[in-house]
Amino acid sequence: MNTNRMNTSHVAWTFALGFSALAATASFSVAGATTYTLEDLSTLAGSHIWTDPGSTAAGLSRSAIVGHSITPAFDRSVHAFRYAGGSMIDLGALPGDLHSMAFASNAQGDAVGVSFDLGEIDVHGVLWPWNGGMVSLGAIEPRDVNAAGAVAGSIPFTGGVAGAVGTKHAALHLGRGTTDLGTLGGPSSMGMALNESNWVVGDSMLADSRTTRAFVWRNGSMIDLGTLGGNGSRALDIDGLTVVGFADTSAARPHATRWALNANGSIASKTDLGTLPGAQSSAAYAVSGTSIVGTSDDRAVLWTDGAIVDLNSFVDPNIYWHLTKATGIDSEGRIIGVGRHKGLTRAFVLTPKNPADIDGDGVVGPIDLALLIGAWGTNDSLADLDGNGTVGAPDLALLLGAWTA
Repeated sequence: MNTNRMNTSHVAWTFALGFSALAATASFSVAGATTYTLEDLSTLAGSHIWTDPGSTAAGLSRSAIVGHSITPAFDRSVHAFRYAGGSMIDLGALPGDLHSMAFASNAQGDAVGVSFDLGEIDVHGVLWPWNGGMVSLGAIEPRDVNAAGAVAGSIPFTGGVAGAVGTKHAALHLGRGTTDLGTLGGPSSMGMALNESNWVVGDSMLADSRTTRAFVWRNGSMIDLGTLGGNGSRALDIDGLTVVGFADTSAARPHATRWALNANGSIASKTDLGTLPGAQSSAAYAVSGTSIVGTSDDRAVLWTDGAIVDLNSFVDPNIYWHLTKATGIDSEGRIIGVGRHKGLTRAFVLTPKNPADIDGDGVVGPIDLALLIGAWGTNDSLADLDGNGTVGAPDLALLLGAWTA
């Protein structure tokens, strides 16, 4: 994944709101910075369903967004979904199961997740290929899949004294084989993500059977990633040699953490990403290049260029959105997550908007040209593409260079 660079040096943010032809989509401009389009992904049961869990976006690639949503069924089951081309598709559950959830999607659009019935101790791993259908992966609980089809997750562990019912070990699934990655000395571990080199990150209990630590597994070796001075930590995503998650500070507060790794898997650096002003805690859920997303207390956040940004700063309060958690970011800077829209739990996607797309319809064309000409000579913030304070010839050149109509 590549970096999505944003200018976050502004202390004061000014916003201009415009609505596209899609009723569930709004565009937000920030003077001198990135502009986003915010989209409510709705649910498999429709846009007005009040029943929780509503919908949650958990993973994305350039092909699709995946997660889980309540269905229109009478029993209010929850099913995995794939969102692509403006439509949410029900991915279904394995025969005999009522519920399913998708956690990740790779570059090809293949999704992985779980299928289960309420009350089951062990879930059933599922692969939903981009071209349709579903494939059972057996006892593994998948959490991530890379471009080569390798899957990181957890498998039931029943060996030894530690093999109590429900105990799991982090695992790597390659083709038809699954490798138990072991633990950091304790009874259980969980695999949460992997990179294109099949390095797996997650968390494991230590020998005291109480302390949980973030780990990276590489070529048969599991490395404890440590903490920020406290007891516990967890790793939730990896991109190349960058791992993110959260770790306890010496004040026993969980803070979002970035671990930079060396080529042998050892720790090159460890960074406390901090919290929003006044917040007590934070967690980093996903990383793409130098851009990291997560949550601070109950607010979705972005860390980039050494700064933390409240993603709610991009949302006009008059449309009644509260973004609580950002769960994914891709190489193009799209951000997914979950929030509350008019009190309803909803998956969302924030898409960086081309500054030349003045009307926010996704196309740079005649309407944008007309708006720019109409603002000629003014300081209109939307039409002043180069940010020099006046709409003029340089802005016209930028718009024509970005023409897509």
